[in-house]
Amino acid sequence: MGPKEALIFLTLSVIVISAKRLPKGDLDFETHWVFSSCSLGDTSWQKTFIRSALKSWVTSIQPVRRLKQDSKIIKDARIVGRFHVNDTDYQPLVVGHDDYAWLKYGPEDQGNGWIVGPMKVRESKVTGRGLGFIFPDFHTAIVGDYENDKLFNGHNRNVKAYRCRQGMLELQYEPLKKLSPVFKYEAANETFLTSKPLLMDPYDKRNVYVAPSGIPNAGQGLFAKRTIPAQTLIVTYAGLHVYDEEDLYSEDMTPDEVEDAHKNLMSYDDDYALNIPPDMSSLHQYCSSLGHKVQHKFKNPNADFVFFKHPRFGYVRALGSTRTIQRHEEIFVDYYYSIKGDRCPNWYRTLYHQVFGTKGRPKGNVESDFSRLNFN
Repeated sequence: MGPKEALIFLTLSVIVISAKRLPKGDLDFETHWVFSSCSLGDTSWQKTFIRSALKSWVTSIQPVRRLKQDSKIIKDARIVGRFHVNDTDYQPLVVGHDDYAWLKYGPEDQGNGWIVGPMKVRESKVTGRGLGFIFPDFHTAIVGDYENDKLFNGHNRNVKAYRCRQGMLELQYEPLKKLSPVFKYEAANETFLTSKPLLMDPYDKRNVYVAPSGIPNAGQGLFAKRTIPAQTLIVTYAGLHVYDEEDLYSEDMTPDEVEDAHKNLMSYDDDYALNIPPDMSSLHQYCSSLGHKVQHKFKNPNADFVFFKHPRFGYVRALGSTRTIQRHEEIFVDYYYSIKGDRCPNWYRTLYHQVFGTKGRPKGNVESDFSRLNFN
């Protein structure tokens, strides 16, 4: 790393502390330019401090008003606006030379990754070839082609190097390995999840493994394969779509079969839930995503449920860390089951009363606050 690159990396670190969040609302294409750490000048390819440099560059992005195009601090990069996903969520898009862009892939503030490379974006849908989906660790990547926001011909090729060029941070990826499995977008529904149920997600594979839980008689649990920092996306939670929970049950089911049928049911929104049914519960039958293997804990869980847009699964749920999780530590969430009604498992109801007694769970909002944590 030369003096110029060292100065830029130092600037990256400083800007992380002082940068403000991008403003809400649409930006004027003509009057908003981008100042970032790469505005200091071009660099050669760098292979060190990759995660820190990528995260720092994203954090350093600042829209600047009324600066001339030939300003000394502004190169060719500019911000072309935010695309509204709904009334409250936005997708930042930064476009530079030759349509090279960084697009937040999914609603901001929910731990989503970035699509990076030369692309065209229409109504928040991306099209381009050789684009990298950069997972929130700023290292793991799926590189492939996109058509109208749909991934095809994707391969796990992690980030190898980065450089500043004309105001943008450009990326290089690891070479394509022989017999590398192909990832593509597959739309899940009530009966179909993926055509490759044994193809594990590369981000899940890097972060977690499945082993017997430390909770007696609980079966399998989810463990950290590496030290996971606080406020970090951990693992994906995908599943079949369930629009009516009653469809999971039949009249001749035993209580144990009823519990087994919905034990992996995870709400997505008011319209449907995600589920890994009993015939997919074994890792020999399904391991494409592993979030459903997490066990429950009332007191001091180290993870929470979040939303995630995945290039293979689309809009799904995921787990995010609420504190630092040590290597080989088991991951827990609070299931937040309702103890009212017949669907609450007996083990959960018993444990609930053991922990909270007759007074019940302390009053207050039990919905997750994790989506409001800062992933940038």
